[in-house]
Amino acid sequence: MSRRITSEMVEIRGGQKRIEEGQKEVRGTIKEIRKESNKLKRDTDLLTKQSAANQLRLDLMFEIVKARAENDSAKDARLTQTLRELMA
Repeated sequence: MSRRITSEMVEIRGGQKRIEEGQKEVRGTIKEIRKESNKLKRDTDLLTKQSAANQLRLDLMFEIVKARAENDSAKDARLTQTLRELMA
C-alpha cells in the first residue's frame, strides 16, 4: 500500500511540475504579448499625431491655393509663413 502511495505521490509531483512549467511558459507569453501591445500602442499614437500634422499642412496648402485663386496676397503670405513655420 505504501509503495502505491509513494508511486502516486511521485506521479502527482511530476504532474505538478508540468503544470508549473506550463504556467511559467504562459506567463512569459503574456509578458511578450503585453510588450508588443505597448509597442503597437506607441506606434499607433505616433501615426495619429503624424496624420494630424499632415492634415493641418494639407489644409493650409488648400487655403493658400484658394487665397492665390482669389488674388488675396496678404492671406497668401500669412498662410505661407504659417506653413513654413510648421515645416521647420
